[in-house]
Amino acid sequence: MAFESLFTIVDTSVLDRFSSGTNGAGRHDRKIAKTLLLYQYILSDLYLKHCFGTCTGISFIDSSSLKVCHNRRIQRRKVFRGLAARGKTAVDWFFGFKLHLVVNDQGELLNIQITPGNTDDRKPVAALLKDLDGKVFVDRG
Repeated sequence: MAFESLFTIVDTSVLDRFSSGTNGAGRHDRKIAKTLLLYQYILSDLYLKHCFGTCTGISFIDSSSLKVCHNRRIQRRKVFRGLAARGKTAVDWFFGFKLHLVVNDQGELLNIQITPGNTDDRKPVAALLKDLDGKVFVDRG
């Protein structure tokens, strides 16, 4: 499958923000956005869903930060412009993405989603728990 044909399958609404001539985003930023969407597609739909465990009725959901750069370099960053965002964990602030995971009671991965860093942890829960049943345990913060 060619690189460009994969984006007919992937939701590319994020790429609308990267049209050339608007908000200073150029061809390089658009290519990075396509690459990020490709990685999410490969991770979530192709590889990881093949490796996912089965729902046992007891699931755990949590998120973790994926830092793009150090906090001192946020103003100078160029990579992931328009995609990554400043977010807060229980410990400190960061610039990047959040990785949301759902695992069962045996530690097997059930679902995954990557969101910008400023996304509320409660927002992707409905999409993550689609097709799962039973009880779900989450942390407060």
